Amino acid sequence: MKVLILLSRLHRGGAEIRTLNLLKFIKLNYSVEVTIFLTSGDTGVLDDEFRKLAEIVYRDKKTSILQSYYYVLKQVQPTVIHINANLASGVYCFVAKILHVPVRISHIRTAADYGHGAIYKTKKVLFNMLTNAFSTKVIGVCDGARTLTNTPLNKWETVYNGIDTSTVLDSPKHTLKGEHKRIIMLGRIDPVKNHKFIINVFSSFSKDDNITLDIFGEGESAYVDSLKALIEKQNLIDIVNLKGETSNPLETINNYDLMVLPSLREGLPGVVLESLSCGVPVISAKLLGALEIAKYSSHVKCLTTSKGSELEWKNEINAFHVEDDRMGIKSELEQSPFIYEKHCKIIYSIWSGS
Repeated sequence: MKVLILLSRLHRGGAEIRTLNLLKFIKLNYSVEVTIFLTSGDTGVLDDEFRKLAEIVYRDKKTSILQSYYYVLKQVQPTVIHINANLASGVYCFVAKILHVPVRISHIRTAADYGHGAIYKTKKVLFNMLTNAFSTKVIGVCDGARTLTNTPLNKWETVYNGIDTSTVLDSPKHTLKGEHKRIIMLGRIDPVKNHKFIINVFSSFSKDDNITLDIFGEGESAYVDSLKALIEKQNLIDIVNLKGETSNPLETINNYDLMVLPSLREGLPGVVLESLSCGVPVISAKLLGALEIAKYSSHVKCLTTSKGSELEWKNEINAFHVEDDRMGIKSELEQSPFIYEKHCKIIYSIWSGS
């Protein structure tokens, strides 16, 4: 089996980390030849990790993305094409159909529109037609993702992202009893993650409240600078901290008491699963993917992020009691469908048609 996977760039994002973990499982358990085609043509921080598991082909920036993709398809001659391009996936499937690639998978990783206006709506209709016509299978990270593509049920499959619950972490480096609450937000620094909302939530806390928020992630310098300015303007430099990227999310999360996720848009938020695997509860925006996780975990609270809801978030954070039974949270997750091995086996079965 020869699989060609399309990604944009191998940075430390959700799709990239989950693809890396998938390939590790595939290499251990199956015989599959994998090539990664990077549509941006740019290098990323995970390139070396991926090279241990697959060949990497960068888009030739002297040609268009589709031209470069066409040449790669002819060169690799895959039996499976696995596309991570959301609505644009149908265009790539159409080209793969022309070149007789038998298995054409569109992987939808968001559950909400990521554009607006007449042009976006027109493109969405066209792209959805292509995706549903030329994909042999459309898979989504949650049931809610199907609302983006309106894919017929006979061509759709929900494949939940999986988390490895076998990881054993050391006890947290701090004890919370009688001390301050440590809150974490982790993910790329981008407006869609809604950092300014959570900073405004914390603007009503003071040092005397014994609470801190540490924000982990990297992003465009202009947006990071705007967050720093907001923190200073709100006099929060002793409460809210921008910590930069972490190379080990699980170890980082393990040393906190609560995860917050105020994002405007997500698919199935991996950081929620990572938190639960550490025994750390979550307060999340009311996102379709987060709501699906909450069906299986009583330790995920979903709130609206509409204007004026900052007080509700503050009250929930105030009311939150530190969870002593971290193993109980983790055990609850282990009984859910969000398990790493399940995810990998389902993806392989779709690739192989078994």
